[in-house]
Amino acid sequence: MDVIDLWELLSYVDGLSFETYPWDLFYLCHPQANVERNQPEILSKTGDVSQEETEFSETQRDEDKEIISFNHVPSAEMPTQYSKFKDDHPTRPEGLRKPTIRQPTLFPQQRKEEREKKIDFIAYNSATKLQNKLEDQVAQTTHSNQTFLTENSNGYQNALEPPDLIESKDQSLDQSSFLIDTSTDIQSSQLLQESMLTLQLSLEDRATFEDLFRRNPHESMNVARLPENAPKNRYKDVLPYDSSRVILKDDTNGDYINASFVRMPLPHPRKPNEYIAAQGPLPQTCNDFWQVIWEQNCCIVVMVTPLKERNRVKCHQYWPDLYESATYNEMQITCFSEITSTTGITRDFLVSHQKLNEERHVIQMQYINWPDHGVPVDCTDFLEFVQQLRDLRRDVGGTVLVHCSAGVGRTGVLILVETALAYMDADEPIYPLELLKTMRNQRVMMVQTAIQYKFICEALLKAYNDRCKRMEEEECEK
Repeated sequence: MDVIDLWELLSYVDGLSFETYPWDLFYLCHPQANVERNQPEILSKTGDVSQEETEFSETQRDEDKEIISFNHVPSAEMPTQYSKFKDDHPTRPEGLRKPTIRQPTLFPQQRKEEREKKIDFIAYNSATKLQNKLEDQVAQTTHSNQTFLTENSNGYQNALEPPDLIESKDQSLDQSSFLIDTSTDIQSSQLLQESMLTLQLSLEDRATFEDLFRRNPHESMNVARLPENAPKNRYKDVLPYDSSRVILKDDTNGDYINASFVRMPLPHPRKPNEYIAAQGPLPQTCNDFWQVIWEQNCCIVVMVTPLKERNRVKCHQYWPDLYESATYNEMQITCFSEITSTTGITRDFLVSHQKLNEERHVIQMQYINWPDHGVPVDCTDFLEFVQQLRDLRRDVGGTVLVHCSAGVGRTGVLILVETALAYMDADEPIYPLELLKTMRNQRVMMVQTAIQYKFICEALLKAYNDRCKRMEEEECEK
C-alpha cells in the first residue's frame, strides 16, 4: 500500500487525521523520500514558510527523486471496498453531497486551518460540479419526455442521486404504478351527472328561460336597418348584429346578408364549432347565399325547415333539382346526388366558379321531420340527424352554414344540441342556459320558444341515458 492508498483512508476511518498519520511507517517503506523529510522539519522550527516555498503544482517533479506532490486519485484506482460514501460520516463538511478525494502534501507542519480550508474548497467545487451536471441531466430528460418534475418529486431527487449512492431496491414491479389516475375523469363524470339531474328538475321551469334576454342591448343592428337592406330581410325583427354579421366580399350588390357568425367554444383541447346562422334565402338573396358559401368555404349546409309549412313559404328553393344545374352570379351549381332517409335528405352539389375556374363539393343535409306546430314528439330522429352532422363535420371540417326560415329558432336548437353533445363526450357538465347566452350574444332570439328549449333538454337527457346504457353494456361485455 502506497501513500495514496493510506491518504485515501483518512476520508473513511474515524479518528485518523493528518497529524495521526503513520509517517514513520511511510518513510520506512519509502527510504528515498526520507531525504526530503529533514528540510521541512528544520524550516518549521525557524518559522512559517511562505506559500511559494511550501506548495508545489501538480505537475512539479524532481528529476533525481520521487514525486514530491500528488495528483487527485483517479476514480478507477480507488479501492472497491471504499467506492461508496456514507451520508452520515461525521467528518464530512455539512451540506456536501459527496466528499471528494483530498490532495495530500509532504509538509505536515502546514497550518491546520489552511489545510482544512483548501480541502473544503476542493470538496465544495467538486460537489457543486456534480450537482450542476446531474441537474442538467434532469432537465434534458424532462424536456425529452415532456414530463414536468418538481424539486419535491421522487423523479427529481432520484435523478440527482449518483448511481453509487442509490440503494438497491426490490426489483419486483409495483402494480400501482400501472394504474391510471382517473380522479379527474371521475370528478368530471360526477359534474356531468349533477348537471343532468339539475336539467331534469328544471324541465318545467319556463320562467328561467323566459327571463333570459332575447337580444343583447349592447349590440347594434344599424346595417341591417338600412333602407336598401330591408328587402333582404325575411322578418323585420330578426336582424343580425353589426359585430357578428357576415360581410360579403364582392359588394357589387352590397355587402349585406341576413346571416351571423356563431362561434361555440368546446372543452379543451377541442376546437370551437364554427357556424353561420342564416335566414332561409329569398328569391332575391339566392345569389348572396351561394356567395357566402363560396367565400366562407362552407362545405356543409344544414337546412332545418321544409320549403313550405301550412301553405306558407318558409324558404325559397336555392338549389337545382337532381341532375340539373343552375347559375348564381358566377357560380354554376349542379346537383348530382340526392338520398332520402328516415331523418332527412342529403344532397350533393358541385359548385363551379366560372371566373376562378375552381370546383368544390358542397353537401346539404335537410331535416324533414319537424312538424308544422311545436316540436317533434320524439327526439330520436333529431338526435340521429345531429350525430350524422357531427360525423360529417369530422370528415369535412370547416364552417357549417345552418338555416331554417328566420335562422334563429330551429337553427338555434340544432347548434345548441350539437354543442352540448360535444361537452357530453368530454364528460363536461352541460348548462344549456349558459350556452344559449353565448348564442344570443352573437345572434338575436336563438331558440325562440320555451317549447323549443324544453325539447333541447329532453333530447340531451335522452342522449345521456343512452350513453350510460352503452357504457354499462360495454362493461358487461368485458
